[in-house]
Amino acid sequence: MTATTTTAATSPPRTTPADGLPSMLAYLARALKTPTIGRCWEELAAQARDENWSHEEYLAAVLQRQVAERESAGTTMRMVAEEAGVSTGMLNHYFANRQDLLTQALVFVSERAQARMREAVEGVPPGRARLEALLDSALAEDQQASETWRVWINAYAEAVRLADLRHTIEARLHSWYELIDTALEGLVPPDVNGSIPWAWRFDAILNGLTLQALTSEAALDGARIRDEVIAMLFGEQPVVVAAASAAR
Repeated sequence: MTATTTTAATSPPRTTPADGLPSMLAYLARALKTPTIGRCWEELAAQARDENWSHEEYLAAVLQRQVAERESAGTTMRMVAEEAGVSTGMLNHYFANRQDLLTQALVFVSERAQARMREAVEGVPPGRARLEALLDSALAEDQQASETWRVWINAYAEAVRLADLRHTIEARLHSWYELIDTALEGLVPPDVNGSIPWAWRFDAILNGLTLQALTSEAALDGARIRDEVIAMLFGEQPVVVAAASAAR
């Protein structure tokens, strides 16, 4: 006897609908109860086409968006798979565990962010304008910059207990410090042996203020953080904001 398979009414269609792949993907996102993917797949697909990403790079981008939005250190592979609309088997094919996923997400966002920052300072002569260009790129108030900061925050938190992740962070910071040195060219004296490098000081101030902005109700936006970093770095007077403005 041959068993008859009954397709549930809620099953997605087996073929692309008449209005194309976008509505198919939107339907699948709804059916799989993955609102994050429903919000971001189209934007990321357009970026993937523009930048000629591979299927693996697109998958990494989608999962990176998920990691950025799941800030809890207890995120599991199952939770990520559910939100991304893929099976845990597919995730396990590409990523050995959550640490591996976070590591790949960190590499992805840092390479993407550093490429954008290099482009921002390219052609800008040494001086304050180049430094401001780097900071404006790092502090851009868009989805990409927000994702980058949030993944880095997660990575730093996990690196406290994961030595391998610390190695990845160290490698990514090396190229970041080179970018900072390029931005500081002609503005600071050479580093002295045994002293804390200028790039480390810059990074510490930038990270501290950005973390404050992201995790508190402090009246800090990108422009103010940029000005404060420059003022603190060069011993200038701190930025003064009117009380009414600061209260917003």
